[in-house]
Amino acid sequence: MGPGIISRLTEIVGPSGVISHATELMVYECDGYTLEKSVPDLVVLPSRYEPFGQVHLEALAAGVPVVASREAGGAELIEDGVNGAVVDPRDARALARAVGRLRALPAADLRAAARRSAEPYTYARQVAGFTKVYRRLGAATPDFP
Repeated sequence: MGPGIISRLTEIVGPSGVISHATELMVYECDGYTLEKSVPDLVVLPSRYEPFGQVHLEALAAGVPVVASREAGGAELIEDGVNGAVVDPRDARALARAVGRLRALPAADLRAAARRSAEPYTYARQVAGFTKVYRRLGAATPDFP
């Protein structure tokens, strides 16, 4: 998040403290902390374009709920109100409401749901899936001379 969106969200949310947590997390990221060293309560990714964000999957695997843009491919992994929320990235109010709504839910339930939603996406499953595709392609015959 850039300074523009932080000031806009602060203006909308007010003194709830939600934005100060987001700002604090950004500082941690800039100082070299990783998701494993400093696990946030929530990851917010209001991307306007992202075909499939690996960060969505990594956050969920770490048990961190995600607020994702509906324009990001990673939004397919999010079940609204279960393991995160999906919002219009251009709607700062919707983004702030989603963060507030998720913070009001039981954290343990959100974390467990986040982890479960990432389970199908192991490297072993990805390799098996690609292997299937390549085998089908290898067995295909051309329909031209």
